[in-house]
Amino acid sequence: MADIKVPKTEEAYINDIYDRQKESTLRTLKSAYDNNVSSINTAQKALDTNAYEAKREAAGDAAITRQRLNEAFAANGLNTGAVGQANLALLNQKAANLNKIDLARQQAQQEYDAQKAALMQTYQAEVKSAIQQNDADRAKALYAAWKEQQAKTYAEEQAKKLAEEQAKALAAKQTKAASSGSKKSSSGAVDWSDGDAGKQPATKASKNDVNNAIRNAQLSGIRRTAIAAGSLEKATAVVQEAIDKGAITQAEGETIMQNLGADAKYIGWG
Repeated sequence: MADIKVPKTEEAYINDIYDRQKESTLRTLKSAYDNNVSSINTAQKALDTNAYEAKREAAGDAAITRQRLNEAFAANGLNTGAVGQANLALLNQKAANLNKIDLARQQAQQEYDAQKAALMQTYQAEVKSAIQQNDADRAKALYAAWKEQQAKTYAEEQAKKLAEEQAKALAAKQTKAASSGSKKSSSGAVDWSDGDAGKQPATKASKNDVNNAIRNAQLSGIRRTAIAAGSLEKATAVVQEAIDKGAITQAEGETIMQNLGADAKYIGWG
């Protein structure tokens, strides 16, 4: 059997399906990744605003506390040394509160950065897995198409071989019958035994019989190819392709499919 190749149109069709599938999967993964990163970026931007508001509130609270403390010291006649120490303590507390706000902001920023890094790793792993799965599924589909084409080519070769054998056998039979059923008259003309005028156009009838045998073999070959397709749906596609190419008529195709439909359970299609 010659080397079997999937028809270019079918191979291109399969590749187009899996190219589109891969593009769709990758778009979905990218969209999910972008949405997650966008949410984190929004939260990170809010850190600056929240930190600013927290510092402003802390500074305001410290100013109010300092004013009240000064008023209390003045009312009680405390000396400037005590006031100075109290104010120093307030300033230290204010600085500590502001540092806590900055530290909390930095820690949150680091956590968000870590989340984005983890998202990137997950996204890259999912993309790699999706591409590998797509390649594997594509290879299976192309292999299945190759097996189908192999069965189809084999059936066509067998049908052609059978047609040739039947045509040769029938031609030999007709030649032998024509030779034994005729004799020459004294005038040299051919005379047919038993006076059967219906046998006179033997040569023409033989050609018709040969053509009919070849045609029947072709139809049998197409039927075997359809059976080899493996399912009623695929068999229908095989027969339709034969009709489209002019190998058989619409009526012949319908007859083949009617017979296959009736014999489906015996063929093994379920």
